[in-house]
Amino acid sequence: MILGHKNPDALLYHYTSAEIAKEKILSSCTLKLGRFDRTNDPKESREWEFSLCLGEEKRKGPSGLDEISKELSYELKARTKLACFSCDIGPLTGDQTKDILLRGYSLPRMWAQYGENHTGVCLVFDRDKLENQILSQFGEDASIHASKVFYRDRSFLESLDDPAFTINGPLLWEVGMKKYGRLHREQYFHRFYLEKACDWQNEREFRFILFSDHNRDLFVYYGDSLVGLMFGDSVGKENFHEILGITDSLNIDRMGLKWSNSCPWYDYGRSDYSSKSLTPMPQSNSSSG
Repeated sequence: MILGHKNPDALLYHYTSAEIAKEKILSSCTLKLGRFDRTNDPKESREWEFSLCLGEEKRKGPSGLDEISKELSYELKARTKLACFSCDIGPLTGDQTKDILLRGYSLPRMWAQYGENHTGVCLVFDRDKLENQILSQFGEDASIHASKVFYRDRSFLESLDDPAFTINGPLLWEVGMKKYGRLHREQYFHRFYLEKACDWQNEREFRFILFSDHNRDLFVYYGDSLVGLMFGDSVGKENFHEILGITDSLNIDRMGLKWSNSCPWYDYGRSDYSSKSLTPMPQSNSSSG
């Protein structure tokens, strides 16, 4: 299922350490939708700084620009939650021996940075099923978006005149900070939440983004959307067998990666994995994004 298929939009991949997989994700069948301002990208974690456009009618604001800027940055970030994944790139042939470099589970940077230097695991999710779980659990109380991340480099000088980081003063005084934050967020959604520097592009990131009134982390029960698990090249024996035990009763595919001569390959030498890991995955009509 997770090896041989042709739809590059069908699956999503979440890299994590063996400990987090065992103690938090697999044990509770949940994934964290974490706060946007706690990512490891400084563009997202650092406080945003805004300039103020007063328009033709110059009016004094309720406080200084620094305070207004901090308040808007908080409004745009603190109630924003996200879960991050990698994805495949197409076209895929369905032949796992030819497609391996196109797959979202074979990214060395992701294994090093998020998979605890190849000692962790990569969880494989059915995209449509996971999106349905998120919508069913949070859709009534939050605005939810699902999309790939786009990559673009911007210079500091370019940012000085960026309308996304300019506050419309008259509108802010008219509607108040909370409503203005929502309007500004909607207008520049892609710029704020789906654009990252080109240095990140090999992550092939896909995001579920959720806007709610809560500033705490949220957790989604993923149910049957977990369809596979890929072990890192250097996962320890104890963690390997513990994770196998946790997932033995699940109807998921399991496989491992081994790196040989700088190339990723499948750990066909083990007999612990389910044989159905080599079964091609049926085509899926995925339309979200």
